[in-house]
Order: sequence, then C-alpha cells, then structure tokens
Amino acid sequence: MQTHKLQTSLDISVKSNDQLKIDLKSKETELSTQTIEYEKFGVRYNSSIKELKTIKIELKSANKIALDSEKMVAKLEGKLEVYESLEKLEKDTKSD
Repeated sequence: MQTHKLQTSLDISVKSNDQLKIDLKSKETELSTQTIEYEKFGVRYNSSIKELKTIKIELKSANKIALDSEKMVAKLEGKLEVYESLEKLEKDTKSD
C-alpha cells in the first residue's frame, strides 16, 4: 500500500516536473523573443540619436546661414539707402 502511494506520488512529481520543464521552455522562448525586441529597440534608439545629432548639426548650419544672410541683407539695405540718398542729392544739385 505504501509502495502504491509512493509510486502515485512519484508519478505526480514526474508529471509536475515535466510540466515545469514545458513551462520553462515556454518562458525561455518568451524571454528570447523579448530580448530580440529589446535589441531592436536599442538599434532604433541609437539610430534615432545619430539622426538627431545630424539634424542638430544641420539646424545649426542653417541658422548660421540664415544669420549671415540677414547680415548681408542689412548691409545691402544700408548701401541702398546710401545710393538712394546720393541719387537724391545729385538730382537736388542738378535742379538748382
């Protein structure tokens, strides 16, 4: 009778052990899948960081070009005012 109880207990333990092995394999597969996804996110993150750095550099360059252009426009406007005032002065002296 005791042998039968022990055998039954052993059978239950073996089934439980087998189920735990199956569960462990399932969790290993799930972990592997999540690890792959994590690595993909890491690659995307690094790519995004590089792209952001490139965009920041391009933005700084564009801002510098815009600032230089504004300075040039201001200089040209100043020269235009000078030329217009000289032309007006010439016209005024010719009409006198």
